[in-house]
Amino acid sequence: MGRHVSVMALALLTACAWRGPMPAQSYPGVESNDAVMTLDKAAYKLVAVRNSAISRGEDGALTVKLELVNLSSLDLAVQVQTLFRDEQGLPSGEDTPFEMIVLPGSGYKLYEVTSLKTSAADFTVQIKTP
Repeated sequence: MGRHVSVMALALLTACAWRGPMPAQSYPGVESNDAVMTLDKAAYKLVAVRNSAISRGEDGALTVKLELVNLSSLDLAVQVQTLFRDEQGLPSGEDTPFEMIVLPGSGYKLYEVTSLKTSAADFTVQIKTP
């Protein structure tokens, strides 16, 4: 019985991901449909979003721009992915692959991505450390 409980506890801990609203200094636990999510503890503590902009091009494609800020004094490598959804909140089938970005110590970098389809109505940017 004790071993079964340990396996269940391990499975629950493995399934949980650190999620934090931006700026990442808030307590984790936001809903999974937030615009920006951190997927691990390091990203939660060390990455924030200073500015963001969302726009539509003439072709109707959705463009997302975020200034990702490194809250530590050391260079920080992060992986960033954007998940696009349609008006019903369903995946639009054009998720980007995780992209490696190195944030300079106490600095920031602009992350910009544009949807391939005009059906993209919403998005979630996921950030994690490698």
